[in-house]
Order: sequence, then structure tokens, then C-alpha cells
Amino acid sequence: MKKKVHQMSTNMSQKKDNIEWRRNKVQELLVKGYNHYEIATILQISRSTITRDIQYLNECAKQNMEYSTKYTDYGNGNGTAKTKDVSSSSCFIVVVAKRLLL
Repeated sequence: MKKKVHQMSTNMSQKKDNIEWRRNKVQELLVKGYNHYEIATILQISRSTITRDIQYLNECAKQNMEYSTKYTDYGNGNGTAKTKDVSSSSCFIVVVAKRLLL
């Protein structure tokens, strides 16, 4: 019984790692300028999965931007904005890319 529970836990962990790896690749290709059709072809994954991953990344970016805006310190003495630590999630690059596009 314990072996089966451990195996299920390991499988769930591997699945989570696979999803995280895929989302990182989607993000990497987005930043390089590929569209979701091209990304689906490159990764050999359905376009609907890529679309869901992009929606997830956009939602993370939105939440991180709200967090970043809320916790930016403009009074640090040298006239520049200093953002407090934002989580190092896979969404951070999307946040940076979105800011560059604004």
C-alpha cells in the first residue's frame, strides 16, 4: 500500500514537472516572438493546450504585475523605483515582456 501511494505521489510530481517544463518552453518561445500555432508545431502539442498555457501565463503575469505595482517603493532615496521581491515563478519573464510592450 505504501509503495502504491509513493508511486502515485511520484507520478503526480512528474506530471507537475512536465507541465512546468512545457509552460517554460511556451514562455521561452513566446518571448522569442513565436505565435501559438508555431509553438504548438514546435512542441508537438495541441493548439488548445498551448492556448491554455498562454492563458495561464497571462493570468500569472497579471497577478505578478498587480503584486509588483502594489509593492514598488518609489521612496528609496535615489529617485528610482525599487520593486520588492516578486516570486521567481515561470511567469516573471512574461511580466517583463508585457512591461516592455506597454
